[in-house]
Amino acid sequence: MSLSTLAGPGLGGALYTASGNAWLLGFNAVTFIVVSLVIWGVVSGGKDQRMSVNASPFTGALDGLKVMWQSPVIRPLLPILAAVIFATSIEGVAGVFYLRDITSSDTLYGFLLSAWALGSLPGSLIGAWGRVGRQHLVMVMGGAALMGSALLIEGLVPVALVIAIVFVAGGFGNGAHNVGVRNVIHHHIPADMHGRAWAYFRVLVNTCVALGFLLGTPGIVLDARTAILSSGTLALLATVYAAWNLWKAGLLRRYTAHVPEHQGAPQG
Repeated sequence: MSLSTLAGPGLGGALYTASGNAWLLGFNAVTFIVVSLVIWGVVSGGKDQRMSVNASPFTGALDGLKVMWQSPVIRPLLPILAAVIFATSIEGVAGVFYLRDITSSDTLYGFLLSAWALGSLPGSLIGAWGRVGRQHLVMVMGGAALMGSALLIEGLVPVALVIAIVFVAGGFGNGAHNVGVRNVIHHHIPADMHGRAWAYFRVLVNTCVALGFLLGTPGIVLDARTAILSSGTLALLATVYAAWNLWKAGLLRRYTAHVPEHQGAPQG
């Protein structure tokens, strides 16, 4: 995913500069059709082997909310997860207007966006590096802190080179954060509840993204630069708040010193 995100913005910016928007959007539409045909060809047409669940969708979603809320590790993390998703979504819209004003070309703008994906590659890979990858809470908290810092510096220093550097750091934090979140849920939620927990988590993600996109639109509440500064501040404050709650409960010290064995089945 990071490799795709790394190549896409820079290539899109260069193609836009060379050929204009209409041709590029048409080409992009054709790629979706091609991908759809490829998926149609490779997906097995055999008997549906999905499991049946004897429960209503709403019951399952509520079970997912309940099991995450009852987890002593995940419950304190929910505010930071919501805040980080909300903050990065605000920047995702406001940054379009802000970054275009401080870059000299569409190509540079595209490559600036790719810097975030460049950092996310090693950030994601540290999840497979022995003891470092087992420090799930450190990955979640540290990744959130790096993302918040990158967004704050982006708004404070409107210089393309500086933003490119902090975007690499923010992307690193983003990759580590995402892997940490997945590992925390896999370790602290029973295996038979993973699907329901992830269903609730997607509800949280989609809600925060929708609100972030709305508030990140310049002129709705704030101008683009102020929105970016607010997003970085929010992410950092949420990280400090969650870290304090975890430390106060003794969870941060316990799970950085020793990561418990899986409570659920290994996930592919």
